[in-house]
Order: sequence, then structure tokens, then C-alpha cells
Amino acid sequence: MADSPTFVSINFGMGSLKVAEFDRLGDGMLFLRDYVVRPLGFEGTMESRREAALQTAISEIFAERQYAPGQTTIVAPGFQVFSKNIKFPKVDNSKVSQLIQYEAQQNIPFPLEEAVWDSQILNGTDSEIEVLLVAIKKPIVEGLGRICESVKQDVALIDAPSTALLNAYRYNYPDYEGCTLLLDIGAKTSNVIIVEGDNFFIRSVNIGSENITRDFSTESKLRYPEAEQIKVEQGFVGLGGAYEDPENEHQAAISKIARQVMTRLSIQVNQTIQFFQKQQKGSKPARLMLAGSASSMPYTAEFFNEKLSLEVEYFNPFRNIEVEPEIAETLAPVAHGFGEVVGAAIRQVAQCPFELNLVPKSSQQARDFGKKQPWIFASAAVLAASLGVFGLLLMQITKETRDATAQIQENVSPLESKDRQLSGAISEINTLTNRIGVLQDIRARQAILPEVLTEVRRIFLETEEQVGGPSRSMGIWVHQLKFGTLAESVDPAVKEDDSTSSSDSASEQSNVPQMSADMMAQYGLGPAAYGGLDMGYGGSGMDDGTEEVVEEEDEGDGVRKITLLCTALNRKRLDAAANITLAQRVLQNMKASPLFTDRTTLASEIKDVKEDDLTFDFDLHLYLSKPL
Repeated sequence: MADSPTFVSINFGMGSLKVAEFDRLGDGMLFLRDYVVRPLGFEGTMESRREAALQTAISEIFAERQYAPGQTTIVAPGFQVFSKNIKFPKVDNSKVSQLIQYEAQQNIPFPLEEAVWDSQILNGTDSEIEVLLVAIKKPIVEGLGRICESVKQDVALIDAPSTALLNAYRYNYPDYEGCTLLLDIGAKTSNVIIVEGDNFFIRSVNIGSENITRDFSTESKLRYPEAEQIKVEQGFVGLGGAYEDPENEHQAAISKIARQVMTRLSIQVNQTIQFFQKQQKGSKPARLMLAGSASSMPYTAEFFNEKLSLEVEYFNPFRNIEVEPEIAETLAPVAHGFGEVVGAAIRQVAQCPFELNLVPKSSQQARDFGKKQPWIFASAAVLAASLGVFGLLLMQITKETRDATAQIQENVSPLESKDRQLSGAISEINTLTNRIGVLQDIRARQAILPEVLTEVRRIFLETEEQVGGPSRSMGIWVHQLKFGTLAESVDPAVKEDDSTSSSDSASEQSNVPQMSADMMAQYGLGPAAYGGLDMGYGGSGMDDGTEEVVEEEDEGDGVRKITLLCTALNRKRLDAAANITLAQRVLQNMKASPLFTDRTTLASEIKDVKEDDLTFDFDLHLYLSKPL
């Protein structure tokens, strides 16, 4: 590590950027000099804008606080880190690394050449070896490196949120006995960590405070930034039971939504406890410690005390760390959100139970070489001084060299014309290289389609839960998917002549790019996603020829419009307006997604069906935020 006594530790969370400045005190002790929490807003949730939002936030922080250049420890975003405990039979030590490499290839959900990963062998049994595996995509690590480099910080290590929090717990609570449950509630994900002696278990759950914001935004029809601000300023977890709702309608809505989200989280926590007891032979936790900024919402502790019947306290990562007296009062309400920041910082001064590092090996080697550079330069200076003894000899050599150079110049002149020819050829190569870059950019756009299909599937499931509840399936699927033509997507005002014959129209429609049933099933969009239910494809949706003309901004070539021909189970016998309500809710959720624009609309009126009809159809025009 660096010799400078002062350094910063940074947590690149989804909802906020946290920075803390520490001093090394010796004997493995730290002193907190300063801290900052900077919310990232809606941009922090969007992959396309996230790096720019982080860059702006960190530049402002370092400009305001005047933090010195140096080495830094950082915590990767929890929602972008993959972690898993794996077990395999005990083998010779010489084969362990090969087995870990194999397990990494089998378990990491993206190609190893696109990943930065690390592992640590844990306490196993006489017959098994247990390994903790963590991984993150290289582009994410490279982006974090660029952000730190812009504020003159050299990344010494990149820690995973769960292991950083575990290190902070071990450092600050060595006196705690029995089984402890750590619940780190983040914006996108929550980490459930159970610790009992040397035994521990980590599980990441895709539930966080962002779920509250999105559900409230949908219900109240407010934009995401407004919904987030109201949640932070007025939100609390509803107590349930016979309590009178607040007079403020927004506050009443948030409290109910927050309780629903926290209830889903508590169910996952209970399942994790049961797994730990059965599979890891662990004990029931004696206490629950809340961590993460999202756990600051009022009545969160009371809620989990009620649901889990456990003693609840907030995690204090500064319990064994000296704090600057001037900031102690303002730090107290947010201290539990700095667990990962402290855990990464401890790695600078002490040996920790978990020593994982997601810095690429090439970067570590470059940093090690940088440490050796002063010695290399010193050696070069000594060598230069020694060469001074031969100064007179070098003067003679210089004269001879000058004469030889003049002779060479005479021989080089005829070759200059050849050089000009080569320069022209190089220019042509550069032109072709630029064209290749354009084609590669077009290829990159094609990767947007799987993301769109996955988002459509998620919205269908979310709509089913909103309209019918977790125990009742609406049975929504896509029976046909059409891509708008290039001209139609870039300039939807281009329409067919009214006099076009029906045969010509049908021919053109057949040429519109469509998705096969096999591919829709791959993404869970067809009827097979509902247990193989085959209801038929229903009506034709857009065959009536009506289509709304929408003026689009010119954002370059590409297909921006996708038409979904959807089918759902008919619920008219339950409620005359149920089918319309379902289709409208799907439309609202599509518009709320960052992948689609506000121009997304129903393609036509929902056709009326009889109560005894099994299904009904509705069609959607999806306008993409990014072109295909």
C-alpha cells in the first residue's frame, strides 16, 4: 500500500456515491477525517447515463473537499457484482486451482474473458472444499478506473460489497457471540449475510428501495425523480394493523408500498435463515443488524422486529474507529450506510478475513512497476554519471556519427518518393478503419434487442402481480412481434398510399421483420411461459390498418418501433373493465421503463370479447429509447 498516511475509500452504489477520508494510525487503526454522501438520482439507475452521473458527482466532491491525490480503495456496485459459494469434493492441493477455474467457467453468468473475478477458499469439511467466488464485467471495472483517474486516484483494490461488510463486522464487533444476521438494504439489491463463528453464508436478493420508488411512481403517475424525492422526504414503512392512514395521500401510498416491498424482502430473509440452518448446520440468529442507506426509512427496524421476532440494531462500522469530533454528530444518522466503505478501508491497515480483489491483474502489475520506477530512475542517473568519464571519447564518436549521417541522407533522398506513396496507402487504410468502426457500432446496436425482450418479460410479470396479485396469473404473452421498417422508425410520418391494394399491403407486411416463436419462447414471451398453455394466437391486432402518426426526433439510422401483438386470459366474467385495465396497466409499465419512450401506445382499441371467450387481444407500439 501507499506510504501516505491519508487515503480515501469510495463506494459506487446505485443510489448514491459515498466517499470517506481516513488516516492510518498504526497498529491496524484508522481515523475518519471526513465523509460525503452524494445522491445520484434517476441517472444512477440508467446504464447509459450512470458513468457520467458518477463522474460529475465525484468531480464535485473532490473539488469541494480538496482530497489529495493518492491510492484509493473502492467498493463495486452490488447490483453489478456476481457472488456465489461453491462446493466440490476435496482433492490434492495441486488440483484446487484447476477446479476453481472450472467452477468459475460454469457459474459466472458471462464469459470469463469478459470478466474480472477472484476467489477465496473458506473453511470446508473433511470431504468438501468451499470457495467464495466473486466476479464483475471488465467494462464496469474499466469505467470505475477512468472515474478514479480523473480525480488523480490510483485504484489499489476493488472489493465486493458483501465481503467488505463482513470485514467491517469482524473488525468492529469481535466481542459479539452467537449467530448474527446482517441485512444490507441497497437501492437495487439487498445482501443477506449470516455469521456464526467461522461459518457464514451470503445471499444477494434483487429487492431494494428502488422498488418502492418505481411502484410509487407508477401508482401516483409521477416521474421517477419526483417520486424519489417524495419517498426520501416523506416515506416510512407502514406499521400495518389498525393504524389510521396519514392525511397526505402521497405519504399514505408510500407507506403501504414500502410495507409491501419490505414484506417481500422479509420472506427472502426467512428463507435464507432456513437454508443456513438446514444446509450449513447453523443456528437461528440471535440478532439482526441493519445496514445500507435504504434501511434509514422510518419504522424499518420496527417492521423487521415484528416480522422476524429478532432483536434489531443498526450496524455501526465506526465502533472501533476514531472519528473527527466535528463530524461525529452529522455522521451518526448515516453511519450504518458506510459499512462497505469502512470494510474496504480496513484492507489498507490490517489483514482481513476476506482478501478478494477485483482489480485486473494487468493493472496490478502496472501499479507494481510504478512503485519500482524511482529505483529505476536512480539507477539510470548513476549510470549517466559513470558515462561522463567517457565524455571526450563520445565527442569524437559524435563527429564521426555526424559525418555518417550526412552520407546516409544522400542515400535516403531517392526513397522519399516511396515514403509519399506509403503515406497515401496508410491514409486509405485509416479511411477503411473508420468505416469498420461505423459497422462495429451498428453491430453493437443489435445487442439492444435481448435487453428489450427481457424488459418486456419483466413488465408482463410485474403487471400480473400488480393487477392479479402474486397468487393469480393473468396469462399475458406475445403471439407475434413486428419490427418497424427503417423509414417507418426514423420518420413514422411516412405512410402507405390510401390506394394501395390489399394484396400489396399484405405483401409488404410479410416483409416486415418479425420474431420467430422459438425466439419469443427463449425470452419467456410466448404462451409456453405459462406451463405450455396453448390458447391459439387470437386476433390479428393491427390488421385493421389504423396507425397513429407520430413525429420522432432524428437520432440517426436504426429501427425505433416494435409492434407487440399480445394475448391475455379473458377476465371479463370477473369484471367488465378488467381486460381494459390489464392492457392499460401494461402500457403504463412500458412507459415507465427507461428502454421505451413516452410515445409508446396501444396500437388500436381493445376489441370487445364475450365473457365465455378464453382470451382477448391487444396490440402495443413500442418506441425504443435507443435504435436497433
